[in-house]
Amino acid sequence: MRQVGQAGFEASFGNALTFSQFLFKELTRELDLTTDEGRAKLVQSAKPLIEKVAAPALQMMIRKRLAELTGLSVAELGTLLPQPQAPREASQARAAQARSPQIKARRAPSLPRQLLRMVLQQPDLARGVAIEGLDDASQDARTLLALLALLNRDPNINTPPAILEAFRGAPEESVLSEAMGETWAWEGEFDLAQEFQGALEQLCSSARQKRIDSLLALAKTQALSPEQKQALTRELASGRGT
Repeated sequence: MRQVGQAGFEASFGNALTFSQFLFKELTRELDLTTDEGRAKLVQSAKPLIEKVAAPALQMMIRKRLAELTGLSVAELGTLLPQPQAPREASQARAAQARSPQIKARRAPSLPRQLLRMVLQQPDLARGVAIEGLDDASQDARTLLALLALLNRDPNINTPPAILEAFRGAPEESVLSEAMGETWAWEGEFDLAQEFQGALEQLCSSARQKRIDSLLALAKTQALSPEQKQALTRELASGRGT
């Protein structure tokens, strides 16, 4: 992604062919497609990404391109990948969901999830970013912290496929795969760096307030230790400085 740049990557979202070219350029960067092992590795790497493409036309284009690169027929490739849902089936499923009173409305993504999406779209946003004292045990938060640590530890990992490969088999893999699929559904133009900074500040502010509330609640039941008093003073001063 560093070579392509944010503008180029964002432009690919509105053009199926450009996006397909970008995707396979990254997936095949270090693969030898003249070998069976290289082609099998390409199918394995592409599978979690293809599963997250919601647009039927775009998914079919990607499947056809994958078939061309691997030397398989679309039918043969279909035995290795989940079958895409037909447009009519998808429409019927959405209609059934709208009619069902038991289906809950989709909740807005958490701040960690939003930050995950942005970093996956532009990994360089994570460089030099560290979130301390995040008291959040959710999968999204744990995955975000792991992703930030990875990107700051290894500057050579700078594309979505490389990130997925680094987390292959890890608990964070499924969360990253889902979040990556969600970024492809974004619409409209916006300043990604500005959105990232705003969400990051909001997350840090929320975490700081939780620490303050915890110390204040503790102070109501017992005397704070000198270290706890210093921590509370530091948190309060930090909050005033933002």
